[in-house]
Amino acid sequence: KKTTTSKARSPSKNSRQTSVVPTTSKPSATGLTITDLVIGDKDYRSAVLTWKTTAPSSSKINYGTNKEDLYLEQKDDKKVTEHRIQLNKENLKAGSRYYIRVTSNDDKGPVTIDGDFYTKFIPVIIKVTNEAQKPLADVDVASGEASGATNENGEALLELPEGDVVIYAEKDDLNRELSATIDLPSGDDLQRITLSMTTDSTAVASSNSSAKKKTSVFKIVGIMA
Repeated sequence: KKTTTSKARSPSKNSRQTSVVPTTSKPSATGLTITDLVIGDKDYRSAVLTWKTTAPSSSKINYGTNKEDLYLEQKDDKKVTEHRIQLNKENLKAGSRYYIRVTSNDDKGPVTIDGDFYTKFIPVIIKVTNEAQKPLADVDVASGEASGATNENGEALLELPEGDVVIYAEKDDLNRELSATIDLPSGDDLQRITLSMTTDSTAVASSNSSAKKKTSVFKIVGIMA
């Protein structure tokens, strides 16, 4: 018997992972300017910021998930023209948007530049089956801005943030929302969430028909990493 394999469908592209990072600041009153700002080495809980200044100056980054409250701060008072700060992993969560303010000061006055970035999202395979544990294809699944549809193996790949999420499943006129907790992956193994769609036959009162209507419910039956 010939067997075939199929990958989970990739998540839809969206704009949520697009960083807004101007590379050059406006000069300060004394002419100090930030250039070549880069946010690199982004992972689930890490990011490294590098930039240059036109004169030796200090390095400081304020950041947070609320643009109006950049309460997290890391700094280096050493005066340099090439700057590098690695953000503390304890302050970051996977799949989150962080707003940043970079400041350098040459003791004649500070210069700042703002931006934002996303940490890496966690790939999660959502598998949908019927009550007989057979995979269901073409089920639309979504969580936040991530969305996809199951393939012939009943699987769809979503990129999700760390922590508690709500997953929506829909096929034809049937829909359901589910809660799950997304954890950091262990090694190369992807987290898998299996949804079982069970069917119940119930009598539905109707002035036009006495026929029975079938309703389906999606529910989480297991989560494994």
